[in-house]
Amino acid sequence: MTGADGMNRRTTETDMPVMQDKELTPQELVQYVRDICDAEALELMLRGNRVYIPYMMSDAVEAWCVLEDAEVPEDMPEDTEDVIDAVALCAEGRQGICLRTEDGICGTIWYRRARYRQTLYQYHRIIHCWKTGYEHMRMLVYMVGTISDKLTFLGEEVVNDRERELIPLIEYKPFRDFSPIGESLDEWYPDSEKGRSVMADMAEAAGEEELAKLIRENGPEEGIRSRMAASGKLFRLLYGRICQASSAYPVRRYAPAEENRQQAMRREADRRLKKAGYGGIYPDYEKDGEKITVLEEHPFALPGADELKFALHILSQDEENGFRIKEITEITEI
Repeated sequence: MTGADGMNRRTTETDMPVMQDKELTPQELVQYVRDICDAEALELMLRGNRVYIPYMMSDAVEAWCVLEDAEVPEDMPEDTEDVIDAVALCAEGRQGICLRTEDGICGTIWYRRARYRQTLYQYHRIIHCWKTGYEHMRMLVYMVGTISDKLTFLGEEVVNDRERELIPLIEYKPFRDFSPIGESLDEWYPDSEKGRSVMADMAEAAGEEELAKLIRENGPEEGIRSRMAASGKLFRLLYGRICQASSAYPVRRYAPAEENRQQAMRREADRRLKKAGYGGIYPDYEKDGEKITVLEEHPFALPGADELKFALHILSQDEENGFRIKEITEITEI
């Protein structure tokens, strides 16, 4: 954000713009599309007479542009990743945006108004189980990576001070190696001395002095990864810091019917856990030294999506078995 003196200032929880909703000029729309084309990620999603153009869709942020009263050519290809440029047009009081590929014109979309909407959300209760094993660490890496992506693609004004303290963690390779997807994250996040220093500070703050020493001395990465994954104290500290950072934002809401469906699933999870002898209040429970947190898998969906995937998972932690992720359907078997 920019202050009255013209200098950039840091965003805090009290002045953070959790939602933006503004009309784009034709030239602003062209620049918006060009930025997405540079990342080879242009998508056009038709919803009636509206065309949505997503910019960033994650657990922490929804950012997209919508073209209202839009007319899309029938021969417009579904795959628009080859689009490399856009040009603004105007005819008979209507605005248009012409999309171009290396082979020529891809098509022109005419519209009445272009609007950009950006909303920030809580993300600390959400998990994606794309890869099995060490899910508790992969969850942390995904959340910190999501914070880093917010800063990279949307700027300083969408990141609060607590989040800034966490971002360097993604620049520490033994932590980043717990990739939540089926491939390395090294291409997207660089290594840094600050990343190593911040992770060592976190381990020390968690009471893991030996681990902190190994990190500072740049010890064997395999040993560091094993110690990190086995440390309940480090997990609780990191997840606690993420929860504090995320809690500055509102909870994501859906259409009434979807909200009712999700609430019914939460009530059913609570009923099953209490029937199995767990005490607590959704989403945190405990029984015989085992701590359970119910985590939610939310969909990435634009308005008007036909089908939304919403699922519940259990993060279980105890001294004997360490960390486990269970499907909600397995609750009665705990």
